[in-house]
Amino acid sequence: MSQEYKATKLFVGSCVALIATAMTFAVLSAIMNPLKQQFLLTNEQVGYIGGAGLWGFPISILIFGPLCSVLGIRFLLRLAFVFFISGISLMILAQNFWMLFFGALTIAFANGLVEGACNPLVATLYPDRKTEKLNQFHVWFPGGIVIGGLLCFFLDNLGITDWRIKVGSILIPTFSYAIIMLGEKFPETERAQSGVSFGEMIKETLGSPLFILLFICMMMTASVELGPNRWIPAVLEAGGIPGMLVLVWTSLLMALLRQFAGPVVEKLSPTGMLLGSAILSGIGLYALSYAQSYTTIFIADTIFAI
Repeated sequence: MSQEYKATKLFVGSCVALIATAMTFAVLSAIMNPLKQQFLLTNEQVGYIGGAGLWGFPISILIFGPLCSVLGIRFLLRLAFVFFISGISLMILAQNFWMLFFGALTIAFANGLVEGACNPLVATLYPDRKTEKLNQFHVWFPGGIVIGGLLCFFLDNLGITDWRIKVGSILIPTFSYAIIMLGEKFPETERAQSGVSFGEMIKETLGSPLFILLFICMMMTASVELGPNRWIPAVLEAGGIPGMLVLVWTSLLMALLRQFAGPVVEKLSPTGMLLGSAILSGIGLYALSYAQSYTTIFIADTIFAI
């Protein structure tokens, strides 16, 4: 088996693992109203469950991401698999708010482990094509939301409304990525290969003002993207609008633009791209808050997605 074949197999497995991560986002967004109705939850409690599915994600990355070189990429992905199975099982067997909450939190930990392991894996597999391959890898986050969102939408239209089936569907990409890659040999991370110690890495990272600035900006960016998108299906469906299709449209545009944004980034520079994104997302969110009809929602959401 050639090295290139292994790299391709590990890359494909990473993309499938990211699809599992993205599907959890779509599925949790799709089941917020059913959870509220079945368990007689308040909007606040439903928000806590949806929030746990988000903030567990960065906590997991912060804890395990820096340890990737120490624990090994394969160990993190195996741990993610265990967390996926545990979190999905907790939610499917849930009898109350707390089981739902900790199930969503456990799934979010799995999501963070996938991101914390697969990003350095892809960068290590393709040292001379990092930007290209990382962009191709990250296409599958919005792409996975499209897959999960359409699955939930069609299940509803087929009359299969049990939210547990939707949660269980996350097992498909979870077992798929495990079969594809967890038996393979993994490379060491670039940090380990270059001989940089764990302490030196932490010192360089935390001592960089630019890194700290980008860290804060990324927190705000994630809040702008993930927070509103988590609530879009539930809020719009309460008004009789197919909110899941709105989320699918947002994610589809993100996937397409992320795939073909290379020439635009070269012309605008990363800073120009970030500024343009901030302006468009602000306009789109503001317009969404006032949109009433299908047409105005579609236009506002398109601006936000871009």
